[in-house]
Amino acid sequence: MRENLELALLQAFENGLPPKSADEHAIPGDSGQGLQINFLGAFSVSWQGRKVNLTHQARHVLAYLAYHFPRSKDKEKLAAIFWPEKLEQNPKSAQHSLNVEISNIRKALCAVGCDELTIQLREKQYDLTLPCQFEMDTKRLWKLNCLIQQNQRDKKEVPEPWWLEVAEMSRKLFMRIYRDWETDRK
Repeated sequence: MRENLELALLQAFENGLPPKSADEHAIPGDSGQGLQINFLGAFSVSWQGRKVNLTHQARHVLAYLAYHFPRSKDKEKLAAIFWPEKLEQNPKSAQHSLNVEISNIRKALCAVGCDELTIQLREKQYDLTLPCQFEMDTKRLWKLNCLIQQNQRDKKEVPEPWWLEVAEMSRKLFMRIYRDWETDRK
């Protein structure tokens, strides 16, 4: 059994996996509905399974806000992170660029029917409001690892789909790191 599992993990790591199917080993609390943000592999956003098309910079802004959710982020700090050169030369231009990308995020989400996510400016702080279901692959990986460790501590069998999903997420993470290294070398 263990050898088969190790072989399956190795194959999953090398070849990738088909999309996960719903089964009796689903992670508690995960529905697969709502907003899905994937950081592992290529960054992507989807709503109810529909891809959200974002500009390059809008992806970065949304990723930053989602990663730091539920904390508000200062408008000037966001402009400094994403447009540092503009901020030094013309702060209003950097602030304008941020406003444009926030608008692009809102439009892209509305285009796929996601009107539940809002990004509001309150007292020079951007708030990401998510009254909808919200899932990130990084949180899912953390949750899977916690469940696996708990099962191991309790001397319970760990469902094979959990191992396979961790292997797939790890593959995506390491492939992204490798691509970044290759890009830096060029």
